[in-house]
Amino acid sequence: MPSDPLADNIVPATIGGANAVPTIRRLLSVVAVLAALTPMTISAEPIGRITGIGGIFFKSKAPKALMAWYRDVLGIKVEAWGGVVLPYDAPEHPPVLTLNIFKEGSNYMEPSKREFMLNFAVDDLDAFVDRLRAKGVAILKRDDTDAIGKFAWIVDPDGTKIELWEPNAETASKVGPSRRKWAVSDARRELRWRATRLREREIAFCRAILPQLTAAERTL
Repeated sequence: MPSDPLADNIVPATIGGANAVPTIRRLLSVVAVLAALTPMTISAEPIGRITGIGGIFFKSKAPKALMAWYRDVLGIKVEAWGGVVLPYDAPEHPPVLTLNIFKEGSNYMEPSKREFMLNFAVDDLDAFVDRLRAKGVAILKRDDTDAIGKFAWIVDPDGTKIELWEPNAETASKVGPSRRKWAVSDARRELRWRATRLREREIAFCRAILPQLTAAERTL
């Protein structure tokens, strides 16, 4: 999160005198209003929560050969330790990772017999499909009519179904409710963080001012 240059300079060193009382009263009124409104408009997420999916792991009869296929055919960079790291800040990467559970009798994963499916976002589905066909990969199906982007489906050498998705430009801000919903946007996370910082500054301000007021001033 960005640093807050005002965080350490929100309370004056000393406050006192008759002339300061009206100003203090106005400041405390503002603080009280902000303290009342902030919890209703937005609340900081508590600690001890899931922040995202940190990895996907599954078994294969030939893991090295399968990973080589992902590297050579799909163009995914394989690290020296044998796995793949896909950074969230990659250009045109979707802002969230979607997790969804289908009913046991769903045919969405067919023709795969596996109980899961992988979805990879791509920047240009036309170009990616052309590359796959040039490498001899069969395209099971293609759908360019979905509200949130273009899709194509293939299977890997282990028979796992792979969904390729080119998101629409507006997908990050508006997602079709019938297929996927973003859990929370970067903008909302930023707002939560700023709301938390505002509350911290309100509390620090009150703690610094109240001890400096006389009993009479506190009743004004």
